[in-house]
Amino acid sequence: MATDDAGYFLLPSFLWQGRRSALDDLEAWLNRELWWVTEGAPGRDRLVAGARVCFHVSKPRTGAAGKGAGVVAKARVKSAASFPLGEATQAGLPTQLSYGTPYGIALDEIVWLPNGVRITRGVCATLDAYQGKPLSGHWRWLCQPFIRELTARDYAILTGGTRVGIPTQRPR
Repeated sequence: MATDDAGYFLLPSFLWQGRRSALDDLEAWLNRELWWVTEGAPGRDRLVAGARVCFHVSKPRTGAAGKGAGVVAKARVKSAASFPLGEATQAGLPTQLSYGTPYGIALDEIVWLPNGVRITRGVCATLDAYQGKPLSGHWRWLCQPFIRELTARDYAILTGGTRVGIPTQRPR
């Protein structure tokens, strides 16, 4: 279980360098129990050991008829994003190097969700992150390519846990 201090986060997985699909890229990293963020990524310092992360894939695999999009996996951060990934570690793994030095995040307790949780307008209406924000405008900002801190309740909703009964814990 993540401690209140460790936090909960949504991380995007996008297709980089014209390779396979965003889901394939995510699988390649998670199979090595790793993920990465760039050196200057806002929030990188918040991804500490014990934090819970979930991964959002914006588009499904080609020909997958919508399967594989949404929040598709979750994990626990084993070690903070504090070590630059060397070329040997990156071998065969997709990164977008034009955005800066990739820093590795060691993961454990990786779970692939049987049904990706799509971040729809209806789901957003239930999230603490959207409390007091209009859903009539650009409501998909949560899915943009940034590290997003979540409440424990929002994390549970996005990972298919429970939809009610979790007390709200606002990020600092």
